[in-house]
Amino acid sequence: MTTDHKPQSRSSTTEARRGLSDLVNRSAYGEERFYLTRYGKEVACLVSVQNARVLELLEERMDLDQLLPILERVQAQGSVP
Repeated sequence: MTTDHKPQSRSSTTEARRGLSDLVNRSAYGEERFYLTRYGKEVACLVSVQNARVLELLEERMDLDQLLPILERVQAQGSVP
């Protein structure tokens, strides 16, 4: 199985607020992912609806025993590696 990584960018929440429509278009049509930061720390991610639905399907299929340690690691690190 090959994985095609989509372009990823970082944007502060202040910058994102000023250019939200551009970020939404680039995310929706260019399938670019935007990690939104506050004080240099990732706090959210803007992804296309298609990507969000894939994540939802993955979450539904993941066994709870596998999901909990991952969530704990993410919480401890403050962001997804």
